[in-house]
Amino acid sequence: MHISDLHIDLFYTTGAPSKCSEPVCCRTNTSMKMDPWKILANHNAGVDLTDENINDEPAGYWGSLNDCDLPLQTFHLFLKEIEKMDLDLIIWTGDNTPHDIWKQSQSYNLNFTTIISELLRQHTKALVIPTMGNHESYPVNVYKYEGDRESMLNGGLS
Repeated sequence: MHISDLHIDLFYTTGAPSKCSEPVCCRTNTSMKMDPWKILANHNAGVDLTDENINDEPAGYWGSLNDCDLPLQTFHLFLKEIEKMDLDLIIWTGDNTPHDIWKQSQSYNLNFTTIISELLRQHTKALVIPTMGNHESYPVNVYKYEGDRESMLNGGLS
């Protein structure tokens, strides 16, 4: 099995705005991204302009397809499913932290990897081969994944 890009959000909140002005939403402390045309239409229709009436896509219990990361309960459901599988090998290619790069630090990012490692250890007997993704380091995205084009064309990486 290959596991990648979990981006687990320990601060995910069911019912929070799934569209907001931050890079990651579905949290109680996010600012809602408001569609001005929808606000105007609601106002003209006499609809109360509260967050509940404007946020027509609140964060669902299992997650959201908008600007949100993975809720912990969804990862727990995944773990229950892999317990049922007779896996020999899991390749885990990282990207564990949520996209809240403004909150991150070395220890913050390491804690997500530690939590996921422990949960995998508890729920599978498979050999887990982990690698780092671009969100494990602090700051994030500091790795150059593309090789040197010239040396790749000549058969090697530099």
